[in-house]
Amino acid sequence: SYFLYDGSLWTNPGKVSNDDSYYDPWINSFVYSIVKDSSTGDIYAAGVFLFAGITYSPNVARWDGTSWHAMSTGLSDRVYKLVFFNNELYAFGNFDYAGSTWVGKAAKWDGSSWQPFGTGFSGNVFDAVVFENELYACGEFRSVNGVSANFIAKYDGTNWTSVGDNLLDAPTIKIVVFNNQLTTGSSSSYRFQSSNRATCAFLDTNNQWQEKDFFYSDGCTSMIVYHNQLFLTDYNYSGTLLYRWNGYRFIQIYNSGVA
Repeated sequence: SYFLYDGSLWTNPGKVSNDDSYYDPWINSFVYSIVKDSSTGDIYAAGVFLFAGITYSPNVARWDGTSWHAMSTGLSDRVYKLVFFNNELYAFGNFDYAGSTWVGKAAKWDGSSWQPFGTGFSGNVFDAVVFENELYACGEFRSVNGVSANFIAKYDGTNWTSVGDNLLDAPTIKIVVFNNQLTTGSSSSYRFQSSNRATCAFLDTNNQWQEKDFFYSDGCTSMIVYHNQLFLTDYNYSGTLLYRWNGYRFIQIYNSGVA
């Protein structure tokens, strides 16, 4: 489920559910991404579910302020990210099909159906962000549209290309813009020119990926910029850990396993 906030009250527009005999219809349904169309006010939700309210809408749905609507036949598997780019809606995840159409982990909504844009990614796509009029996507892929692109690629509206003169060397689960720089988080760790490992990296002005501190954790699970501050989470045996970038290094500010 998710909730809408109107400035004073939270309301629930209706649950998403995975109504399948092999799954609990609520426990196994998740919303991973929500975006709003600024031109219409409609809200789009995506994740892993079969129904939005009572509407059959596999893994992606539209809310018009009153009711849920299916988006054609939906997408065949988990959708991790929705993003608007050049006034068009894009979806990324580990799905391969929109109905019977091969899309390869990425699809574009044309107003009535999901369409491929290129031949797709070689592996799952976990996150995407728009920066300086280009669309960046990251994940565990090695190529997109046949172009080598280790774990991160950018799209200019026509072509996909790799990012950085030195390629990242680990699956990348999150990408954000922080201090006007692309910043990434790995589900494992990056290795640069030393034996040190780093969970986070940033793209410098020379188009080189650099470690953001030699901070190393069990792997980034989430990353967000809030009030011009960078936060990330990871998970280990003691619980979920929350870190904040203090300008020099990441400092732990919360541990769910400590009372």
